[in-house]
Amino acid sequence: MISKLNVFDSVELSNKNKEDKHLSYQTKVQELSDDNIIYVMRSSSVFPFTLNSKYKLILNTDTGILSWHVIFLGPSKVDNLPAYKFKAISGPFETQRREFYRQSTSLDCQLVHLEDPYTIPRVWHKQITSKIIDISGGGCSILCNNELEVNDFYLFNFILADKHYSFVGEILFVEKLETTNYSWNYRYRVKWDENNKLNNVDSLITSMFKYQRELLQNQK
Repeated sequence: MISKLNVFDSVELSNKNKEDKHLSYQTKVQELSDDNIIYVMRSSSVFPFTLNSKYKLILNTDTGILSWHVIFLGPSKVDNLPAYKFKAISGPFETQRREFYRQSTSLDCQLVHLEDPYTIPRVWHKQITSKIIDISGGGCSILCNNELEVNDFYLFNFILADKHYSFVGEILFVEKLETTNYSWNYRYRVKWDENNKLNNVDSLITSMFKYQRELLQNQK
């Protein structure tokens, strides 16, 4: 079940608390055992994990994102070093595959939170500013100063190669940018909703190639 995990892999553990607020803990795998036990490194500050509660463990790889459902078994030690102990109960789940070419970009993007990914509001009362830093027919990566919830859906509004797009996407992965050259607080991985008729992937890919050609011409 955990054969695709390795010691020192960077992972994220996430859940929602009683107030429905997203909790995220980023760390590294410290030790693995044959009975699907995962030990992760524990920082000097205590994280509010709840004993016997279920969390999602997320691994971001070059080929996509893998996730497991795990149970928190409590604080522990590995070679006398502090650790958190979890047991994997299901997974891995492949939540995104890099089936499309990814184009590096710098596109202004406005987000609108969707309670239902198949119901688009006619009036957008609250828009969130972000920057798309790469994009593909399968999703994108964005920079944003707002804390967005993993697994929530948003409407992404942007212009690529002089054409306006509105795509529905799901937040898959979040990275808090502690020390970075970016003037942003978070980086997110997004997957376009494959079943949403609003998303015109073929048109997006055509605009991506046009955008790429324009970049190459400007570099000459």
